[in-house]
Amino acid sequence: EVNIENLGDIGTMPDGEIIFYNSRGEEVSSVQINAEGEMVAAGASKTLRAEVPFYNELGRYKANLSLDYGENQRASVFDSTQFYMMPLPLMLMLFGGILVVAIIALFLLRRSFVEYDEEEDVTDLPFYIKDGHEPNPQDHDIDLKNNNT
Repeated sequence: EVNIENLGDIGTMPDGEIIFYNSRGEEVSSVQINAEGEMVAAGASKTLRAEVPFYNELGRYKANLSLDYGENQRASVFDSTQFYMMPLPLMLMLFGGILVVAIIALFLLRRSFVEYDEEEDVTDLPFYIKDGHEPNPQDHDIDLKNNNT
């Protein structure tokens, strides 16, 4: 999208191109501006639109504008626009992956903080088993000998 304002006395038909470069400075593509030949009247402004010719590429890009207007006048705007592009399928896969990881993390976190109710009639008591016998039994010792003989 290029906004053009004609401050002159006569109408003009701007013409030019936008050249796209990748992050390494290599030219990737270009697109013609005002290919329809729209006129910009004196004292008026107009917005000229052009679509990015590559939409399935991943990376950082910049756009440079070269514009011819009036009688043999040329304007160039370099390094004024930088943008990032990500293909929609890759963006959806990335979003889906983050969503799955978040759900799993939430499930594991919930599981670690939730206490499950056991039967209310059962009381947990510690049970100690030791090897050998002590000569003096303690109050907490359980006598497992069969004394019915």
